[in-house]
Amino acid sequence: MEHLIDGRPPLPIPVAEEILVASALGDHSTVIELIERAPIDAWFGVAPDRFRTVLAHIPEEQRYTGVAVPSFSAFLGLGGPGTEGTAAGAPRSATSELSDMAARTFGARVRGRPVESVRLMSRSRGLADTANALFDDTLGWHGFLAVQQGISEMLTGDFSGALDSFGSAVGVPMPDQLGLIRRDAYVKAALIHALFGDPEDARHHLDSAARIPPVDSWAEAGITAHSEIAAALVAEPDAEMALARLKRVAPWLLGEMWPFWLEAADRLAARAGHQVAERRHRVDRMARATPAHLPGDGYPGSVLALLHARQEFDLGDTAQARHFLAQADESVLCVRLSHAILDIGDGDVDEAIGALVALRSETRDLLQVEMSRQTGLAWALLRRGDRAGAAEALRSVHRMREAQPTLCPAEIPAEVDALGVAEVPGWTPAPHPRATSAPETRPKLSERELVLLRALASGRRRSEIAEDLFVSMNTVKTQQRAIYRKLGVSSRTDALLQAESLRLI
Repeated sequence: MEHLIDGRPPLPIPVAEEILVASALGDHSTVIELIERAPIDAWFGVAPDRFRTVLAHIPEEQRYTGVAVPSFSAFLGLGGPGTEGTAAGAPRSATSELSDMAARTFGARVRGRPVESVRLMSRSRGLADTANALFDDTLGWHGFLAVQQGISEMLTGDFSGALDSFGSAVGVPMPDQLGLIRRDAYVKAALIHALFGDPEDARHHLDSAARIPPVDSWAEAGITAHSEIAAALVAEPDAEMALARLKRVAPWLLGEMWPFWLEAADRLAARAGHQVAERRHRVDRMARATPAHLPGDGYPGSVLALLHARQEFDLGDTAQARHFLAQADESVLCVRLSHAILDIGDGDVDEAIGALVALRSETRDLLQVEMSRQTGLAWALLRRGDRAGAAEALRSVHRMREAQPTLCPAEIPAEVDALGVAEVPGWTPAPHPRATSAPETRPKLSERELVLLRALASGRRRSEIAEDLFVSMNTVKTQQRAIYRKLGVSSRTDALLQAESLRLI
C-alpha cells in the first residue's frame, strides 16, 4: 500500500511564484490581485513565514482592501481591520464570509480553543452547503473550509461529525493544483478510523489519498506525516514495528494532530505489553513539548488527562484515574466512556450500564469505540452477576473482531477475557488483558503523599522539600513516616525501590 508522495513530481501552483516575483519587485497591487484571484492557491503555494513577509510589505492602506488579503493578514498576526474580512462599507459576498470564517477559525485553533473554532465555523456551514456540484465558484474556499470544519470537529472529539465534514470535502470540485485538500480530507478520515473507527475504512482512505497527485506545497509534508500515524496503526500487524514506525514521524510535522500521535503511541505501547511506567514517561515527555492547548477544552485539552487516567486504571488505582479524568472535557465521547469504565471498577455497575447504553447513538459509526463500549457493557453485566447478558455482549464484540481480524481491544479486563474464552466459540484471548485485582494489592497513597514521594525520589533533602512544598519540616517527617508504613518499609532507599516496583514513580 502506497502512501502519498511516491516519487511523482509534484504539480506546480503557478500563482505562488508570481506572487513572490511581484513582491520582490515591490508591485503590491499585483500581489493583492493575485492573492484575491486565487486565495487558496496562494495559501498552499507560499509557505506561511514567507506569506507573512509578503503581506507585511504591502502598505497598510492597501493591505486591508479586498477579501482574502485582510483575512490572511489577520490570521498571520498583522492585525488591523482584516478581522472583518473587507474594508469598511464594502459589500459582504459569500466568499468574503467564508474568508472571514477561515481567519477566525484558525485564530481560535491556534490559541488552543477547538470548541470555539467549531462554534465559529457553524456560521459557514450553510454557505458551504450551496457549493456548485460541477465547478468551484468560491475560489477553493468550499473544499478548504470543509476540511477545516472537519479538523475543528476532530479537535473537539466529535469524530462522527468530522467524518461527515471530510466526506463533504472529497466531493467538492477543485482544480488539480488543490488536490491536496482532498487528500488531506482522506488522510484525516483515515486517522479517525485507524484510532476510533473501522481499520478497513482507514486503509481505503489511505489508498484513495495515495492516488491523488502531490502538489508543490509546504503542506504536503504535514499531510504525509499524518498519514504515517494512520498507516502505523493499520498497516503494521506487529505492535513493536508499528510503534517504531510511529516514532519515525518528525515531531515538528505533527502540528494540530499531536494528540492523535500521542493516543496512537500509548495504544501501541499497551498493545505491545510495555510497562505503565514507560508509557507514563512518554506522555510526560510529550506534555512538556505540546503546542498551545487549553486544559479541559476539546480533545487536545483532554488527551493527557485521558492517557494518565488510563494508565492509572491499568495499575488498578481508580481514585487516581478519576483525579486525572476530572481535568478532561466532559463533552468528549472518549471521556464519558472512560467515566463509565471507572464506574465499573468502583462497583457502580448500574450507573455504568445506564451510561454505556446511552452512548450507543454516538458510537454507531466508530467501530473501535463501539467495541470498547460493548466490552465495558460485558464487564458491567458480569460484575452484576448477569453472566448470560455479559456473554451476549461479548458475542457482539467477537462478531466485530471476526469482521476485522486486526481489531483487538488493548484494555479488556482479564475476567471478561476469561468469560469470552469460556462462553464465546472462537474467542481469541487478548494478548495483555488488564488485571482487575490490582486495587487490593497496591497501597493507597494520598495525593500529598504521592507528591512527597516523587520529591524524595528527586534526591532533594527534606529541608529543601519542605521549602518547595511550603510546609514545615515536621509535616514532611510525618508524611514520610506514613508513606513508609503504607509501603511496608523502614528507609528512604527501600521506599523508593518499592515505589518504583509498584510504578508509583
